[in-house]
Amino acid sequence: SWAGCTPPKRSSTPSILPRSRKCSAKDAGQKRASAWRRRRRVWRRRGLNGLLSAEVYFLGGRVNAKHYRVGGPFAEKMMKSFYVDKAFLSMDGVLLHKGLTCYDPERAELAKHFIENANESIVLADHSKVGISTLCKVADLKEIDMVISDAAAPEEWNEELQAKGVTWLVAKEL
Repeated sequence: SWAGCTPPKRSSTPSILPRSRKCSAKDAGQKRASAWRRRRRVWRRRGLNGLLSAEVYFLGGRVNAKHYRVGGPFAEKMMKSFYVDKAFLSMDGVLLHKGLTCYDPERAELAKHFIENANESIVLADHSKVGISTLCKVADLKEIDMVISDAAAPEEWNEELQAKGVTWLVAKEL
């Protein structure tokens, strides 16, 4: 992108005449860097990326680079010593009678510890995860407080979700 500059015109045929631009690629890069520095200063004043001003702890353990997460016995041991207000968990499957499931056994164990040590457990699952069961069971639906999804719960689930005390929230696109 040419931040604050007019991009060069693209042509399939080579031209001998120079193309006119309001600024060079170097100027555009400097403008982007300058804007980035201003944003960082604002974020530092407001706290972590302007979203919160709290201490953040990162769980140690084996890094799964493919899925951008940490797991394993070290992460589980560390999580056992933390008690949190809210745990936001992403699941691979949500099924009414089988509960919450995921593909990875290490991730399932870590998620169990999050649910046990949180005052409120919130599951994030898009429409493709609802109504399916995967390899490892994490928890029954009665063990969580809320599901946030991009689709409403299946009609036949509503009564039982209410009986289990689970709130189903449909996220709207901004």
